[in-house]
Amino acid sequence: MAKDKTEAIREFEKELAGLKERVASMEARLAELAKVPEETVPDQVDVDIDIVGIPDSPAAQVRERAAFGLEIARPSASQDQEPAPKAEPAPVPVYPWMKGAPAMRVKNIRSAISLFDRALFINTLFKEDYALYDGTVSDLNAMESIDEAVPYIEEHFPGWDLSSDIVTSFMKAVRKKLG
Repeated sequence: MAKDKTEAIREFEKELAGLKERVASMEARLAELAKVPEETVPDQVDVDIDIVGIPDSPAAQVRERAAFGLEIARPSASQDQEPAPKAEPAPVPVYPWMKGAPAMRVKNIRSAISLFDRALFINTLFKEDYALYDGTVSDLNAMESIDEAVPYIEEHFPGWDLSSDIVTSFMKAVRKKLG
């Protein structure tokens, strides 16, 4: 029994040493990135590029059609009709990863996550459960917008601090797919 306990302690110490090395490596990487101006630091290098050129809003469609000299169909305004009241959307908290536009769009969230980050996410956010990570990424890939993803994350991972650096990194990858 004492031998098993000693072996377990040695394994924990070895794992702790490995984690300390990873932290030191990450701190060195962070220090290098802090030296470079933000505009020159790419979010991700190895990604599948998805050409996204379809305007999302009617106003953007009108601008695009006008830019190409196409006729713009405008609905006729009737004085008898009142515009339908717009439903007020629920206020969404603003997290650090929601600011600005994603650097580029991807077809699959997996392509927006580097090998190093994937290991980091699995080990920290998903408590070393690859199946949970893989299932979550699959579920998120099937979603249409970030507005669907936020409630999903909040419901399935209530312990996550959505303002933390690691969750911010994960959600930036999700935003590259969902916008």
